[in-house]
Amino acid sequence: MERSIRIRILNRDYPLIVGDEEDELMTRRMAAYVNEKIESFRKAHPEQPELTAAVITALALAEELFALREEGNDALGELNTSLDELADKLAAAL
Repeated sequence: MERSIRIRILNRDYPLIVGDEEDELMTRRMAAYVNEKIESFRKAHPEQPELTAAVITALALAEELFALREEGNDALGELNTSLDELADKLAAAL
């Protein structure tokens, strides 16, 4: 069942709709993480406007996501290679 929650980023509340309690907890964790990253950037660069801080932070988070995806894809490729090698060895043994 959907429910309405409010998250807070840069001292502003944003209403969101989430599915269940688990979704709510994850959404709140993500919002806290995003807010922490933006605030960290703003502390390091107080001369930058909020919008610039938000955009730069979004780019940094996208970079983080892309790096993790690439790592996951690399690990999956290595796993598939290992499985192929094991399947070949098993076929040869039979």
